[in-house]
Amino acid sequence: MNNTNPRPDDPLPESRFSVVLVEPQYGGNVGHVARCMLNFGVSDLVLVNAFAMNEETRERAVHARGVLDRARRFPTLAEAKKEFDVLVGFASRISTINKAHRRMSEGLEDVAQRLSTMGGRVGLVFGREDFGLSNEDVETCDLLCSIPTRQQYRSMNLSHAVAVALYEIQRDAHPPTPYVSMAKPHEKEVLFATWRHMNEVVGFQPHRVEQGDQMFRRLMGRAGITAWEYHRVMGTLGRALRGLDAWPPPGVGDGSLKDEDTEKES
Repeated sequence: MNNTNPRPDDPLPESRFSVVLVEPQYGGNVGHVARCMLNFGVSDLVLVNAFAMNEETRERAVHARGVLDRARRFPTLAEAKKEFDVLVGFASRISTINKAHRRMSEGLEDVAQRLSTMGGRVGLVFGREDFGLSNEDVETCDLLCSIPTRQQYRSMNLSHAVAVALYEIQRDAHPPTPYVSMAKPHEKEVLFATWRHMNEVVGFQPHRVEQGDQMFRRLMGRAGITAWEYHRVMGTLGRALRGLDAWPPPGVGDGSLKDEDTEKES
């Protein structure tokens, strides 16, 4: 009978997807997650503000201990985000209110199909076992995704949620069309800062500015904004703000955005 388990010296698979665990609480769960990742050809594990691995973690990983050995650590999700083009947060606590943009979620199948048309590195973000992702974590993510479970019992075990997510996403991992060049993380942050500044300049109240910021981030996350689209939108916003004598936005005119980026439209 053929052995279906990897050998210790087998190279780890390469994938544009990574699993990001925010403050995991149980070592055994982290080990199970590593095993699930290797099942679906994903080897990059990112741990945010996590404890040191223990023997239980390594035992539960079984043949995926190499994933644990290569795991990367970051103090905050905001720091980890710099490594990715898209962050997808998985949450069982979602909102059905149209104006509640922070926890406006999409179904897993829709998100998987959307990711299949996007290029770049993708981080799949999972929160703490007891209460999931915080509001701050959710705001850091580009997309929010929910796994369709029974309404009366939505919360899943961490490793089970990772397994279901990777299964669905890997089904659509090979897009029918070539990847397009996506906007880089720092470009999107410049765009968000410019949008927020525009809302402030035209006189929206602070709570409306905050709502508009969350809405725009979710909108851009669902759209998967390309590099060309970024330059086009920035060209429009930049020209409008110059007309209002309000260019540049705070923190944008310090060299983080070249002036020509607001004019480049083709």
